[in-house]
Amino acid sequence: MLGPSLKKVYSTIQVEPVYPSEIKYVYVFRNQVDVAHAAKQLKTQAPVLKAAFNTQVAPEMKRLGFAHPSATWTYMNSDGSLIWTRTFS
Repeated sequence: MLGPSLKKVYSTIQVEPVYPSEIKYVYVFRNQVDVAHAAKQLKTQAPVLKAAFNTQVAPEMKRLGFAHPSATWTYMNSDGSLIWTRTFS
């Protein structure tokens, strides 16, 4: 799942199911980043993530039988500390 460009930024990207009808994307930065700066930058991406949820993720989850789909995007520092998270439903 990690192409060469993503491997430079993230050590791992995980996609996890969350009962009963959620999917969770967890991105872990390869190197430690400044939390305040990174959170500010990631917050500007919320509209993009919401659009992806509304146009791609939720429709596919509904097609697969999930009545009330939701998705969470979580970004972690290399030490495991939380940087930013957002859930759409």
